[in-house]
Amino acid sequence: MNTKIIKAIVIVLMASLALAGCGLTNQQVIDQFEPQFTQLRADLKDIASTLPSVAEVKNVAQPLDPRPVYVEGSDEIQNTDILMFENLSDPDTDLRTSGQLDLTLSNYLLRYLRWTGPDSPMSASALKARAPKDSAGQFEQALNIRYIGVAAVVKYDPPVAVSESAFTGGYAEILGFLVDRETRQTLCVFRISALSNQDVSYTYQEGDSKTQALEKFAYSTLWTNARTAFLEEMGRACGGDFQISE
Repeated sequence: MNTKIIKAIVIVLMASLALAGCGLTNQQVIDQFEPQFTQLRADLKDIASTLPSVAEVKNVAQPLDPRPVYVEGSDEIQNTDILMFENLSDPDTDLRTSGQLDLTLSNYLLRYLRWTGPDSPMSASALKARAPKDSAGQFEQALNIRYIGVAAVVKYDPPVAVSESAFTGGYAEILGFLVDRETRQTLCVFRISALSNQDVSYTYQEGDSKTQALEKFAYSTLWTNARTAFLEEMGRACGGDFQISE
C-alpha cells in the first residue's frame, strides 16, 4: 500500500479517536440548555399564578391524547412529571428543610431545573466531569414534557409525639392539578387527604430519643399514604397511567 495512503489513514483514525474522547462536560451541557430552562422557570411561575380553584374547573373528558404517563422513580423520562406548588415559583426551594410536607414526586424535571439554575447543587468536580452520552437528549426530553402535575398542600398537621408510644397530628390535605403545557389548560383538579398510621412501630438506637424516632416513623407513614392517595386520585380524576413504585 502506498506510504502516503497509509499516513492518511492513520491521521483519519487518530482524528476520529480524538473526537470520540472529546465529549462535552456537564458544565457545557448545562450552558447549552440554560436559556431554555430559564424560560421553563418563567412558564412554571405563570402556571402557578393562574391555577384555578376546584370549583372553577370541570374535569376534562377522558381519555386524554396523548395519555399522561407517570411512573414514580422511573429512570426513563415520560410525558408527565409532578412538582410541589412552591417549586413552580422557585424550583430551588427545599420544603423539607423548612418543615413543610414535600411529596417528592418529581422524577427528573426538578433536578434539571436546579442543575441549570443560579444555585446549582452540582459540585465543581461534577461540572468538569464528562457528561453521559445521552445527557443532552435527556435535557431535551425534559423540556418537551407535555403534562405538569401539581401538588398544593392546603393543610398540614405534622405528627408530634406526646410520649414514647403516642402522638398527635399526622394529617394532610392536598389539592392536585394536571396542566397541559401545550395548551396551558388545567385539565383537572382534585383534593385528597391522608393520615399517619395509628399503629406505628419504630426502631431506635441506644442513646436516641424515642419520641423523635416515633415522630419520624409517624411522618413516614403520612408521607407514604399521601403520595399513594395523590397518584391514585390523579389517575381516577384525570385519566392516564400514574404508578408509584413498590
